[in-house]
Amino acid sequence: MARRQLDLPAAVARAFMDDLEAYRAARTGLDKDAIAVRQLRALREYIPESHGKLRLTDVRTLFESMAEQIK
Repeated sequence: MARRQLDLPAAVARAFMDDLEAYRAARTGLDKDAIAVRQLRALREYIPESHGKLRLTDVRTLFESMAEQIK
């Protein structure tokens, strides 16, 4: 996955990290989807259209790859 630099406000970045922890702790796929949808909606405001459309699978992939790195 290509890395893209985002300029997120501190509160949005903190919420993302909180949701990452919640995603890691979630037991069901439905819970994980709800967390990913919340972040999808938040991140869409900060990603320019020139970077392409952000999808739920993109957010889940991001969460999965970050969770592996944090272990």
